Amino acid sequence: VWPFADYPLKKIGTLTLNRNPDNYFAEVEQSAFSPSFMVPGLDVSNDRVLQGRLFAYPDTQRYRLGPNFQQLPVNQSYRAKVSHHQRDGPGTYSDNFGAHPNYEPQSLDPNGPQQQLHDIRAKFVQTSLMGKTGRYPYRDSDDDYVQPRALYHLLKGKEQDDLVKNIVDHIKHVKNPEIIKRQIAVFSRADPEWGRRIEEGVKASGKKL
Repeated sequence: VWPFADYPLKKIGTLTLNRNPDNYFAEVEQSAFSPSFMVPGLDVSNDRVLQGRLFAYPDTQRYRLGPNFQQLPVNQSYRAKVSHHQRDGPGTYSDNFGAHPNYEPQSLDPNGPQQQLHDIRAKFVQTSLMGKTGRYPYRDSDDDYVQPRALYHLLKGKEQDDLVKNIVDHIKHVKNPEIIKRQIAVFSRADPEWGRRIEEGVKASGKKL
């Protein structure tokens, strides 16, 4: 949840959806996304889950589609012709850059990849870290519930009702009542009313807690 008061919306373009895919497999199943695929000027936070996904997503695409998944039409640059030193490997769909040299520096191909000059608009912000590395017990805190609490309060009326119903419809099938109680306690940490409504819904379904 990103409060607009803290993060005002800024229009950067228009995304137009005007048709369904002609071939679902080619245009949807083979599409490869990753939070690490960003244009210059954007950066990522130190969120642990996000940091893990920066690596995990491209690694998954390589396993799922092969090392040359970016050569698939759905993953190619829409207008610009890509020129880099990535060559060979299973599933090479292009001409593999022909006889062009794949090393740097070189003077045989003037259109080969060039080192990007420093761009002040895409300045890298380095994070200063201090402390010892090691294994430490995870300490649960209320900070972990700020975002789900904000989301629950953002929903209104029927939206909250639908959320509670969907949660109840899932956890009421758990066989161990203790597991259900623990999960209800998690929702209660986010918002006591949220947890109470889920508990009432589970009991109303005939489940004994």
